[in-house]
Amino acid sequence: MVIFDRKGPSGNIFFILANAYGEMKACGLVDEYREMERRVKACHSYDDALRVIGEYVDLEEV
Repeated sequence: MVIFDRKGPSGNIFFILANAYGEMKACGLVDEYREMERRVKACHSYDDALRVIGEYVDLEEV
């Protein structure tokens, strides 16, 4: 699970991606992470990027 605060430093999309990488790497999903990262970088909004990340890891906003 990746916990973030949209209004704080943990809400930075690259911070969220780094935490998602850690979660996915621990599960042996590095190739899936690369696909997710490609999809996130193609997004045109923060919310769209969060939706993509949420397809791969559990996100919790605080």
